[in-house]
Amino acid sequence: MPPSQRTPRYQRCAKSCPDTKIDLQFVNVKPDDPDQGRQTRTVIRANAAHFHWRHNRPPKDKAKTKQTRHGDVTHRDKRIPSPLSPMSSTQLAADIDPFSSYNCNLPRALVNHCIAFNAQFILPAIFPDGANNFNARASLIQMSTSNSSVLHMFITGALINSQRIRGATPSNRIALDMLQSRAEIVRDLNIAIQDPVEACKDINIFAVAALAKNETVQRAEEMPLKTPKQGPLKSLQLLNVLALSEVDPIHYEGLSKLIELKGGLEKIEILGLAALISLGGVIFATRKCTSPRFPVVTLSDPTREFILDNQGTCFDTDNDLYTVISMLQSYTTTIDDFCEGRKVVTASVLLDHRNTTQHALLSLPPRAGRSECYRLAALIYSLLVTFPLPYRVAPFKCLVMRLKMTLAEWDGDDDDMLLWVLAMGGIGATGLEERAWFVRKFQNASTRIGVGSWVEARDIIKRGLWHEATNDGDGQDLWLESIIVD
Repeated sequence: MPPSQRTPRYQRCAKSCPDTKIDLQFVNVKPDDPDQGRQTRTVIRANAAHFHWRHNRPPKDKAKTKQTRHGDVTHRDKRIPSPLSPMSSTQLAADIDPFSSYNCNLPRALVNHCIAFNAQFILPAIFPDGANNFNARASLIQMSTSNSSVLHMFITGALINSQRIRGATPSNRIALDMLQSRAEIVRDLNIAIQDPVEACKDINIFAVAALAKNETVQRAEEMPLKTPKQGPLKSLQLLNVLALSEVDPIHYEGLSKLIELKGGLEKIEILGLAALISLGGVIFATRKCTSPRFPVVTLSDPTREFILDNQGTCFDTDNDLYTVISMLQSYTTTIDDFCEGRKVVTASVLLDHRNTTQHALLSLPPRAGRSECYRLAALIYSLLVTFPLPYRVAPFKCLVMRLKMTLAEWDGDDDDMLLWVLAMGGIGATGLEERAWFVRKFQNASTRIGVGSWVEARDIIKRGLWHEATNDGDGQDLWLESIIVD
């Protein structure tokens, strides 16, 4: 390069020594001569390089990062979700244009990180494996880069979920960004629903579904000193994260109305949206111990039929409850085979089986006598094993209180399945004041049946719903407590 065209020293410093404090140089946008024009372009490039480095530099202290089992990295800057290691949708994140123009006032780096977080972590977990699920992920990513409402849904979801996954409390800055994104969703939605023809469009249903999830962090309630063991697939389809969201009742009612006007979930054309709404309905119904408002929507194509193997034979009850208990037993066998490596099962099949079974269980109306005790005990079992909501939002207390009252109507002291019902109630009541009542009843039933050891008790209990890896420890604790009862 000729000496006259070399970059001035103070401008080279912005590129070669970016940590050096310099002042940005002002230029004339309409230079009078070519030499001044070349110098203007050089200064602009130096300023831009310095600005870009200042906003993308790593922490000065190079703080150690912590690798989690999901592949995400804990960064010193808590505001921006960290880029994740390659997953099944890395190619989706690679298609994100970092220089694209977003209809958003938030920093571009923050927006790009939120989209990448969804592409690499959230969407692959919700829509795992399979070509159809990949198409759903790709479609939603594309919508986020072209639709303002979807973009802000992605930003809100990424900000809150990235913090929940790491067990961190969102900062005031993140809370403000979330509030701004939700305000943009509301603004776009208010404009769209002014036209009755536009109101029932899929994109508006999507927006209302996002608003129905109140992402405001709730103050954690005091946890018992001891809680029952739950598992084994607590994070399947991000159940451990998605279930923590509170539901706004007004927006939830509005969502139901829009879907009704649309003609049902089957009329929704946005790939994956119906399945998302269905999953949210199952989670909400589980937390509130009510029937699901929406039908179950599976990801497998075609919908898979789950083998029941004539299980549930120890339950003397009506056909509907018998069938659901058989589904629970079938799914228990499936996840046990999967966790022990005896059988290869795709994530889509696992979560379809889980969501279908939980939907069927919640859809059962209350019964009377021992059948109602079976139903409530099965709901407790689902929270322990098959649909393990995080304990802080799982309705253990509600269910054990209902079971305690219903057991007064038990109409068969000679039925060995009473021991299973009491075991479910006692384990579900771990850490609660109802625990002592169930321990006494369990001890009385064991004595009446003639059970003299935990091994004998477990042999009877296993005739009902039971997952050894999850329930054995808590079951043995219940037995030990019962044998020292006065």
